[in-house]
Amino acid sequence: MQSPYSLRRSRRGFTLAELSVASSLTIVLVAGMALLLSSAGRIQLRTQLRIDSSQTAAVAMGNVVLDLREASGVVIPAAHQLRILYPDVDAAGHYDRFRTDTTRYVLYERADGAGTASSSGTCLWRKDQTGAGRILCRHITDFSAAAITTSEVRVSVRVARVSGADTNVTNLSQRVVFLRNQPN
Repeated sequence: MQSPYSLRRSRRGFTLAELSVASSLTIVLVAGMALLLSSAGRIQLRTQLRIDSSQTAAVAMGNVVLDLREASGVVIPAAHQLRILYPDVDAAGHYDRFRTDTTRYVLYERADGAGTASSSGTCLWRKDQTGAGRILCRHITDFSAAAITTSEVRVSVRVARVSGADTNVTNLSQRVVFLRNQPN
């Protein structure tokens, strides 16, 4: 038979010190997990910003390069604009490599969301000779073109994506040879 003292001792719960230690450890673990999850969320946001800005810049640059490669001439009316001229098309629908059609062109320009040209615009527009156009990409912080030679242009695009305190900037610059449609 057990003594009343040992029976009372076996039914006893946790001491205040044991509960305090267990509570403290639980709080530390929960705080650590919250910090870990918060950090993972910030890393995911930064990664998404980097991907978005890289893809946006690559799509914009790809469109410009594609049009430039078919060009027979280039005009740079302003630092934030690039006009691409194409060869004349003959009656059979073929390029006439010896003549440039100055009435048919594509204009890339930095503009605002409504399409008004501006050196501080945040959109890159692609417009044709009729003025009709579309936004190629948003969040542009720089678009420029510079003639290297009579048949080469350097095109630069900078895209900045911002979300809260996180910012990611993607810079792309490419040298493009055009006039491949011109005779030697």
